[in-house]
Amino acid sequence: MIKKLAVSKLDYRIHFALNCGAKSCPPIAFYTADYIEQQLETVTLSFLDNETDYLKEKKEVHISRLFLWFLSDFGGKKGIRNILKEKLHFNTTGYKLVFKKYSWEEQLDNYDENNFIH
Repeated sequence: MIKKLAVSKLDYRIHFALNCGAKSCPPIAFYTADYIEQQLETVTLSFLDNETDYLKEKKEVHISRLFLWFLSDFGGKKGIRNILKEKLHFNTTGYKLVFKKYSWEEQLDNYDENNFIH
């Protein structure tokens, strides 16, 4: 039964759409079938933009720990680098990837209704 419900192709963007209510989680949103592609793209760009820090002097890119926890979903470190290049237009060649500490501090009002297509 579970295999019938499983997705045939993993979409890494889902990690930027799910919320656990913690400070480091993506914002809560409501999604609709008609706009799911646009909504996933919007939430991905928003999350990456807010959670990625470039320390050019140190040659480091600090990214969400979600990338580490679900490394294979993102295609490993090479996949993460490709995502950053494609979505944020930043080439990480020569940069060390640093996974940020995850904040489990409660933030239940983490909702941005302006970032979503209705």
